[in-house]
Amino acid sequence: MRKPKPNLVLVAAIDAFVAMDKRLIGADEPPTWREGREQGLNEWIIKLPLEVAGEQRGQSLMVQAYPNSPSLKFRIAILFEPSICRLDFELACIHPNAHAEETEGLKAIVKGPHLHAWDDNKRFFYSATLAPKLHNAYEIPTNIRSFDSALRWFCTEYRIELPGSHRIELPTRTTLF
Repeated sequence: MRKPKPNLVLVAAIDAFVAMDKRLIGADEPPTWREGREQGLNEWIIKLPLEVAGEQRGQSLMVQAYPNSPSLKFRIAILFEPSICRLDFELACIHPNAHAEETEGLKAIVKGPHLHAWDDNKRFFYSATLAPKLHNAYEIPTNIRSFDSALRWFCTEYRIELPGSHRIELPTRTTLF
């Protein structure tokens, strides 16, 4: 069976977007969190627009928070419709890289917080209408153990200007345990 080939037009557009400097809109105001789809898990979401060359083109930074999780748990992603990269922060997480190829240099198993990087997953972008899975990931640096440090690191990795005095904070726990 032949492997499907990536949509080269879509991949080129996302490559160009990733390479550009971006500015996060609304980071200087406290975010308005809304309930996510995983309500049983107490999931909360914010989406903040990204500006490129003075224009908002529909891309955004999304943060998913799970404030009632037993330990710190959140996700940070860039939405290009679909999501093109994602940081998963969960200390006890174990993620297999079942679709990694030997030439990619990724570990077979990733433990703890990790990044599903654009460069490691763009070969799965076959269609502009079908959301791909971000199969491959690598562990983020071990000194990143807070939401703020993860957000700053992620924004640096993807050329997103984040004000030093940003006001993005995770929602607070609503249960005792």
